[in-house]
Amino acid sequence: KSRTNESLREAKRLLENCFRVTMIGQAVDEDGLRKRQVALYIVNNQFRVFFGLKSLQLCRNLVNQVQSRSFPDMDTFTLSERVTYSYFLGRLLIFQDSLAEAREALQFALTNCHPSNPRNIRRIYEYLVPINLFVGRRPAQGALTHFGIDYLDKIITATRMGNVRALEAAIQERGDEYIARGLFLSLDRLKLVAYRNLFRNVVAVFQRTTTETKKERVLLDTFVGPFRSFGEEDPLAFLQDADAPPPAPPSDEEVLEQIKCILSNLIHKRCIKGYISHERNILVLSPKEPFPALDTVSL
Repeated sequence: KSRTNESLREAKRLLENCFRVTMIGQAVDEDGLRKRQVALYIVNNQFRVFFGLKSLQLCRNLVNQVQSRSFPDMDTFTLSERVTYSYFLGRLLIFQDSLAEAREALQFALTNCHPSNPRNIRRIYEYLVPINLFVGRRPAQGALTHFGIDYLDKIITATRMGNVRALEAAIQERGDEYIARGLFLSLDRLKLVAYRNLFRNVVAVFQRTTTETKKERVLLDTFVGPFRSFGEEDPLAFLQDADAPPPAPPSDEEVLEQIKCILSNLIHKRCIKGYISHERNILVLSPKEPFPALDTVSL
């Protein structure tokens, strides 16, 4: 590993020298233009090295240079180089938790990636599919199997069904890989989307089966059973001593407090339109679009 890092540091030094040469002087003659035409190619290789060194700050500095006035217009570069740059930019933006911008960059890369490069399409999909779940978008039928990323189906299904427990298990199954790729925290935030879908699914069943005239008023007790089955398990359970007896399950009152906390968060983020009547333990939903489309809210 130390030898690899040494090679990466040497590559970093050489690429930085090359980049400086391409940016020296004004692009007014043929030689200057020719030098600048390779600038984005060098940047993309710098991205590879900087990600290998796990240096996000160097990646950020690189983006700042590309976005500066002295850097050539992106339209002057080949489409393949722009696709590669957008892929690396999307990865960096995920690390920075700028998911909307990451989605835009990765979508550009996917849309313009040549179909004869299935490996590159797979790499883009591995980042874009989880991020798209924040706006309720799922990949085309059969795409996961075609590109050999079926493992993401567990995350997609759990999020869509509102099964937070299954989502947690799917994330932990490849936790080390997601951490290394900078996706872990974003995937963990998907639990909020899954909770939104859980509440939406319970409300849909309630409204189909209730005889109440005011179907937008839902007793919080209605959510207790589904929450026990599909909600997140105690996040502090791993601290329990191995020899100690299993802890008693939380009481209905404790579960209700958890439900109120999560509902309040979803209402604050405008994922749910309505309010909680704490005196009566009722969720009062808006009669119009109580669960707005995910692409209209900011998570």
